Amino acid sequence: MARQVASIISRFALLAGIVATNLWLLPDWARAQGAELEFQLDLDTGGHRALIRALSISADGAVLASAGDDKTVRLWDVAARETVTILRGQIGPGSEGVINAVALSPDADHVAVGGFFAPHTSVDLPYGDLRIFNTQTGRILRVLRGLRYPVEALAYSAGRDELAAGGQDGIVMRWQAPFATTEPVALPPLDTEANRVRFLSYALDDRRLVVATEDYGLRLWDLDSGALVAPELFEELEDIAITGLAVSLDGRRFALAGIDGRIEIRDAETGALFGPGIQPRPFRPGALAFADDAGALLVVSCGYECGTQHRAEVWNVENGEILNRHLDHDAGISAAISAPLAETGAPMILTAGSRAPEILLWDAQSARTLARLGGIGRPVSAVGLSTDAARIGWGHEDPCPELPNCPATLGAIEVLHELPVSDRGFDGAEPRVARPSDSAGLVRALLSDATTRLEAQDRPDARFQGARLRIDHAGQQATIDRGASDGYFHSALTLMPETGRVVSGGGNGYLLAHDLAGRFAAEFTGHTGSVLAVAASETASRLVSGSADQTVRIWNLETGRTIVTGFASGEHWIWWTPEGYYHSSPEADAIVGWHINQGQDREARFIRARQLRRHLHNPAVVRQALLTGESAAAAESLMGASRGLETLLIQQPPSFDLRVADEIAAPAGQLAIELTGASAEEIADWGLSILVNSRRVRPEPYVRSDLVGRSVYLIAVDGGENDIRVASRDGFDNITERGATAIVPRVSGPVRGKLHVAVIGIDSYPELPPTACAGRPCDLRYAVADAVGFLEVVTSRMAPLHDGLEMLVMVSADALASDPDRARLLSGLIQGREILEPERDTILDELEDFLARAGPDDTTVIFLAGHGLNMEDGYFVMPADARARGGELRRSSLVDWRDLQDQIDTAYGLRMLFVDTCHAANAVNPRFRKDTSDSRLVALTATLEEDVALEQSSLGHGVFTWALLEGLRGGADTEGTGVRLLGLTDFVDVQVRRLSNGKQTPLYHLPSTTNIVLTLP
Repeated sequence: MARQVASIISRFALLAGIVATNLWLLPDWARAQGAELEFQLDLDTGGHRALIRALSISADGAVLASAGDDKTVRLWDVAARETVTILRGQIGPGSEGVINAVALSPDADHVAVGGFFAPHTSVDLPYGDLRIFNTQTGRILRVLRGLRYPVEALAYSAGRDELAAGGQDGIVMRWQAPFATTEPVALPPLDTEANRVRFLSYALDDRRLVVATEDYGLRLWDLDSGALVAPELFEELEDIAITGLAVSLDGRRFALAGIDGRIEIRDAETGALFGPGIQPRPFRPGALAFADDAGALLVVSCGYECGTQHRAEVWNVENGEILNRHLDHDAGISAAISAPLAETGAPMILTAGSRAPEILLWDAQSARTLARLGGIGRPVSAVGLSTDAARIGWGHEDPCPELPNCPATLGAIEVLHELPVSDRGFDGAEPRVARPSDSAGLVRALLSDATTRLEAQDRPDARFQGARLRIDHAGQQATIDRGASDGYFHSALTLMPETGRVVSGGGNGYLLAHDLAGRFAAEFTGHTGSVLAVAASETASRLVSGSADQTVRIWNLETGRTIVTGFASGEHWIWWTPEGYYHSSPEADAIVGWHINQGQDREARFIRARQLRRHLHNPAVVRQALLTGESAAAAESLMGASRGLETLLIQQPPSFDLRVADEIAAPAGQLAIELTGASAEEIADWGLSILVNSRRVRPEPYVRSDLVGRSVYLIAVDGGENDIRVASRDGFDNITERGATAIVPRVSGPVRGKLHVAVIGIDSYPELPPTACAGRPCDLRYAVADAVGFLEVVTSRMAPLHDGLEMLVMVSADALASDPDRARLLSGLIQGREILEPERDTILDELEDFLARAGPDDTTVIFLAGHGLNMEDGYFVMPADARARGGELRRSSLVDWRDLQDQIDTAYGLRMLFVDTCHAANAVNPRFRKDTSDSRLVALTATLEEDVALEQSSLGHGVFTWALLEGLRGGADTEGTGVRLLGLTDFVDVQVRRLSNGKQTPLYHLPSTTNIVLTLP
C-alpha cells in the first residue's frame, strides 16, 4: 500500500527533467519555438482592466463584444450580464497587442479584431493585420493583411457581407465574405488622403461608407459608384480632429463630434446638415450612439476632461433640445453603441467607461441604468510603504474626480498589508482595512525637498494634461516631455533624494526614472495600465507602484526588476513573483494566469494559477523574494535550478467542459452530468474529484447504448440547489476545475448518511530519551483523555443525526493501563472494536483504509491529540514510536502531515478535522488551505503556527479540547436549536483565549461551507 506522496519539489524537478530533455514530447508549436515560450502574467477579474476602446453587438442584441487596452476581447451574454468567452492573441510589453476595434458577425459566431499587432519597439512593417476569430472555438480562423500600420476602426456590413478597416495608413481596406470558410476577396482600397482613419460606419442600406479622420476631416463614399459624395460640404472639418461618429439604426443619418466640442447631424445620402443642430459641448465629446430606430435621439458622451458633471447626454436631434443626462459612469466614456434589448426588443444604450472599466446598459428615455458589465477589480490610485518595506498600503478612490490627471494630489490609503520580515511569515497577515493612523507610518510620494521641486505641467501641443514634467533643482531647470512612445503624460511622481533621481509614471504602464537633469536612467517594465501612484523607500531599496491595471507592484530599486505583484478585492488577494510562485486567499488564484503566445497569427493559450497550484502555490518563495528583493534567486534557492514556470506552461492542463444533462433521466437522489471537450480515455487518465454542496461524491459512469462515446456520469445530489464542482488532475499534477448549478426536486426526509469517526490520542513516547522535547520528557498527560472524551461526545451527540456509526480508535495503551475508569469508558464506546497503538505505520495505513469507506452522503470526523512540530519545510506529527538520533528527532519516524492531508483530501462526503497539537495551525498551513480549497474540508485547530497547545489539570484535558467538548455538549447552542458550526467556532475561540489568559488562540479553516448542524438540543 503506497503511503508516501512525492513532494512538490520532487514533482517539480521530475517534470523539469522530462520536458527539458525530451523535446519530442512538446506540442508542435512549442517545438517550433525551440520550447522557448513567450508568456505574461495576466488577471481575469471578470471584466476589462484597461480602457475599453470598442464595442460591437450581435443582430439580436444577445451577445456583446468589447475590447481595448488590456489586449483581450470579451464576449458577454447580455441577458446574463457576464462574460462567456475571452479571446486572446499575441501580446507583449507596451503597445503590442492593444486592440482598437472589433466587428462582430450578426450571428456572433465570428469577430474581426484590429489593433497594434507587432512588438512595441519594432520598426518592421506591417502592424495592421486583422485577426478573424471563431468565437465558438476561440481559434483564429484567418489573418487579413493589407494595412501596414495599426488598425483603429472596423465596420461590417451584413447586407454587403463586407468588412472595412482603417487606421494609421490613411486608407480603407475592404474584404468580401470575411467570416466565410473560403478565402475573402480583397476589394480596391479607398484613399482618404489623411494620415489617420479614426471611425468607419456603413449607412443608407449599406450604400454609403462614412469615414472620419483625425487630421483631414470626413469622407462619405457611395459604394455602388466608388465616388465621394459632396466633399465640398466637409471642407470646414478638414482642420478638426473628429472624436466620435455614429450612424442611426435606420442608416439615414449620421452624427459626428469634433475636438472643439461640436456635434453635427448629417443626412447620409447627401451629406447635408440636418435639423437645428446641437449646441457645442463644454467638454471634449467622444463616443456617440443613436438611441432609437429613427435617429431622433442621440447620446453624446464625454471622452476627456469631463470633471464630475459631464458623462452622457441624450439629445432630441429634431428640435435640438437635451432630454436628460446619464451620470452613472465615474469617469470619461470611451465607446458607445445602441442595440435592441434581447429580452424586450426595446432600444438600449451600452456605454464603456469609468475608472474601473465597465460597460453600463441603460435606457435613454429614463437614463436609468439596467445593468453593469464589469469585474471585481479597481484601479490602484494610492500607495505607500514603511521605511523597512515590511508594511504596504494602497487605496482605490480617485483623489481628484474633477480632473483627468493630478499627480500632486495623493489618494487615501484604504488597505494595509503586513509583509513578511525576518521573524514573520504570511500566515494571519491578510490585507485589512487601514485606520487613519496607519498612513502616518508609511512613506508616500515625495514631490519636493530643500533643493528640488517636481511639477507636472501642460504642454500646448499635447492632447493630454500633464504631458511635461518640470524639475527645479538647485536653481537649475529641466523638463521631461512625454508623447505616444512613452506614456503621453505624467500621472504619478516621486523624488528620490539619496540617489538624485525622479520616478514618473504615465499611460500604458510606463514607469521611468530620470536624473535631476532630465536624463533617462531606468525603466520599470510590468504595468499595463496608467501608473497612478508611486512611493519609494531608498533605505530598503524598494519602489511600490499602483496602476489602473488594478495591481500593486513592489520593485527592487537597484535592479529595476519586479519582486512581487499584488491584487486585492474584497476577500480575494494574491501576491505572485515573476517566476510564477504565489500566495493567495483560497479562491484568488482563479483570477491570475499566464497568457501564452503562440505567434502573431495564432490564438494564445491561457492557464490559470489555480490549475498549477500544486506546483506554484509557495508562500516560502514569495516571502524569500520580499526579504531579499531577488525573486529569481529566491525561487532557485528554495525550489532548485529548473526551467520552472516555462516547463509547466508547456504542458497543457486537462481541458474539458461540464454540463448538467437534464435530458437524461436519473434515479431519485442522483443527477446526470456530462464532460465534453475531452475523450473518455483522457478523462479516465486524469481522474475526477466531484463536490456537491461541499461533499465529495463518487462519479458513476452511466453506460447506455445511446450514450456510447460520451462521458456521462451519475452523481448523488441533494434536494434543492446543488453547487457542483468537478476537478481533474493530470499526471503532471496540473488541475482544471469546472462548475455548474442544478436545482433538484426535494424528496421526503433528508439523506442522513453514516458518521465515520477516527480518534488519535498519543500520550506516551517510549522510544524517545527523557530530554527529547526541548530538554523535557515528551510524554503528555491528557492526549488520550482528549481523544476518548471527543469520541464519547460524538457518539452521544452527533451520531443520532446519522444512519450508523463507524469508528477508528488509536490511543496509547500505557495511558489506558494507568486509568482503568477511562479504559472502561472507552470499552463501552467501541463495543468490541479494536484499539490500536498510534504508531507511524499504523496511523498511515489504518487511516487510509478507514477514510476509503466513507460514501458521498457520509460525514467523516477526525480528531488528533498529541505532539506536532515544525521541521524544515513541513509540519509533522509525533507518533508513539517516534525515535531520535544524536539528540535530533528522526524525520523518517514521524508522520509527515502532507501524507495525512492527501489521505483526508481523497475521502468522500463531508470531512471535518480537529487538531489539538502544538503549532496546530501548521496542520492547516497555506499549502493545505490551497490544496483542499476544492474539497471544502472543515478544520479547527488548537493554536496558531508558533504557539504551544496548553493542558490544564483542573480541566483534565487540553484547553482546546475541553472547550470543544463543552461546545458540542450544548455550550455553543445559544438559541436552543442545536449546535451549529459557526456557533461552535465562536464558543471555542472565546473559551480558549479565556482559559489560557490570551496565551493560546485557536484557528479555523471554513471554506465556503454552510453553517451545518453538528448536534441537536
